[in-house]
Amino acid sequence: RDVAVARAARLRPLSTVKDRESSSNYAFDRAVKVAQRDGAARAAKAWRTGQEDVVSYDYFRQEIASRMADRLDDIKRDDGFPLALEIGSGPGTMHRAICSDDAFDGIGGIGGVRKLVQLDSSHEMLHRDEDIPVEGAERCGTYRMVANEESKLSFPDGTFDLVISSLSLHWVNELPQLFGEIKRVLKPDGCFMFAMVGGSTLPELRASLVLSQMEREGGVSPHVGPFVELSDVGSLLGNAGFT
Repeated sequence: RDVAVARAARLRPLSTVKDRESSSNYAFDRAVKVAQRDGAARAAKAWRTGQEDVVSYDYFRQEIASRMADRLDDIKRDDGFPLALEIGSGPGTMHRAICSDDAFDGIGGIGGVRKLVQLDSSHEMLHRDEDIPVEGAERCGTYRMVANEESKLSFPDGTFDLVISSLSLHWVNELPQLFGEIKRVLKPDGCFMFAMVGGSTLPELRASLVLSQMEREGGVSPHVGPFVELSDVGSLLGNAGFT
């Protein structure tokens, strides 16, 4: 779950018979993934309002967003990155990290970001925390946009100074296509920064699930999504034109 796990969570399974034929060539069913994220957003709201006993896991996203903001602050570019796009923004954790401090004599948030376009396929997740004030929001404005990350990005060529993504790309089926679109909407001297789960992440969990299911059921079915090998990410970026 992306944000919270309810004790009696009502999230849909990873795959359905109805969608099996159309999604057979992909690792993830995007419609199901959106439904899961919608459910996670509702569970998080229930936790905040005390309606349900829910455990929050936002601390992981907050830590990664903080580290990415620190890395962004180290990049030197004239005027910073005034216009930025975030792919798979979720509830806005990255926006809060950017707004946490200023740059360039108070103009913009961290990295000189003055406007952040937040794009996510889940309406519920995208608007989950819109009622919670953002500290330093005057440093960086935002615009929320619901869109499928795997479709063509609806922006002209060379629009953004920065494209950023935090803990979202590991759910994308067509990474080469998305990388190509990101390259297209970036300015020639723009920056693409992302953090994703990959490689041999969660080996202990994978092993435990396999052993327990073998013992109880005599067979194995996948419980953890496949992750792209980090050694392959560089090749995908190079093929998309990044250097």
